[in-house]
This record gives sequence, C-alpha cells and structure tokens, in this order.
Amino acid sequence: MNSTVSTSNWRLSVLGPIDSGNPAGQKLVNGGQGFLVTSLALAALLLVSGRATGCIWDLEGTWKSDREASINFAEQRGRLKPEQFELLSQMWGNMTVTYDTNTSHFVWPDIEVSVAGKKQRFAGSEELSAYSVVACNSEVIVVTVDLKANEEPAVLTMHFEEYDGFWVYLAKFNVREYFSRVR
Repeated sequence: MNSTVSTSNWRLSVLGPIDSGNPAGQKLVNGGQGFLVTSLALAALLLVSGRATGCIWDLEGTWKSDREASINFAEQRGRLKPEQFELLSQMWGNMTVTYDTNTSHFVWPDIEVSVAGKKQRFAGSEELSAYSVVACNSEVIVVTVDLKANEEPAVLTMHFEEYDGFWVYLAKFNVREYFSRVR
C-alpha cells in the first residue's frame, strides 16, 4: 500500500523522532537537523575567537545532495538500524538547494522509497527562504534560514572539505549528508 508523507514533517516512523537524541536538552529546530543553542554558541565562539574572519568559501550557487558520499560515510561510521539506512540511502541524492546573496531555494522532488518491502511516496516540496551567514571560517559556514515549518530560524552548519562540496551532520545517527556544487 502506498502512502504519502510530506518531507517538511521529518518524523518518520522508521527513523523515529529526530529530537530524541538530544542529551543536553537544547531546543531543536528544523526537525532536529541542528541544535539552535549549540550552533549559536559555535557561531559566537567563532566570532569571539577571530576565526570568523578567515572565510574562504562561496556559498552562492546550486548544491545537490551527494548520495554516494553520504552512503559511504553512513556505512563506515553511522549508527543506523538497517531500515533507517535503507530509507536514508534512497532519500539522499534528491534534494537541491540554491543560495544567492540572501535567499535560499530548497527543492525536494516527489520520490518513492521502499523499506522492508513497503513502498511509500514522499511528497516533494519547494521553499524560498531568507538566510544570513552568522559565522564563517576556513572550515565552516553557519547560516540561519527562515523556514516556514519552524517557529524560529533554523541554524545550519556546513562543513567544507573542498571548494565544491560540504556536509551537514545529523548527530542522532552519526551521519553526514554531503552536497556537491552543480552550478
């Protein structure tokens, strides 16, 4: 039986509640993709330490989720149950995000996945949101993004390892979603 789940509501039965892995009790935003308090503390630390002045990264452009790199990391270091890995490995590689000077454009296409033999359709979404860089150094860019699904801006920390690629961390599962620049 097929069913549709909105990707903006990131509480899938297979993954469980994303925020259950929050040992410090920080308030979560964006379905658990980052800890607001921790990320803001990181941004403040970068600014106070003077490391924020060493930004060498250009976020502008279009970035696509890199399925292969994300799966490779998850296989080596992830803490995923088999059904969680099965779901995420089908979801990675689909999303794109485009950044211009102050706007982010997230695009998630409709996809169908199969977990434990059950097919499920995920309704795609598209969102234009204002964003601002709150910290940047030679390793990371930290941005706040005003997403409609959140009461407060989401804080995203993008870790750069090369000019045309970065990753974001999902702590509960010890996995990274990698993104590659496509334009």
